[in-house]
Amino acid sequence: MKISFLSDSESGVNVFNELIVKVKEEIADIEVDEVFVPTRLDLPKKALDLAPQSDLIFVLCLYPKQDALIETVLSKLIDVEIKTGISIVKAFEESELFDTDDEDEIAIEKTELAEKWSAFLVKLLFNPEEFKLG
Repeated sequence: MKISFLSDSESGVNVFNELIVKVKEEIADIEVDEVFVPTRLDLPKKALDLAPQSDLIFVLCLYPKQDALIETVLSKLIDVEIKTGISIVKAFEESELFDTDDEDEIAIEKTELAEKWSAFLVKLLFNPEEFKLG
């Protein structure tokens, strides 16, 4: 299985190092690809480019405040998902990292994001029945 991890440089922090380590601890024989694009607006096009070589695309976008741009990017990623048939995990997170230079705070948030999203990926791939409501 190949997961393409995609993010934008505007997110400000690279969480993929921690996230990929955690995912590899849980999923044997996984192949990963890390790709970064300059801006959030570049995410849908790059996801479209990655789709033919990916079993799953994980898009991480950190932003300071939700706005119309974030909604547009999410909408376009859904369009890519429908067009290609490749599942896209849309990990869009409002983050306070834009307001801090505190290395400890950044490290804590990176760890928390890695734990949250690695658990989500494992659940999605191996225990999708857990998403069923009671």
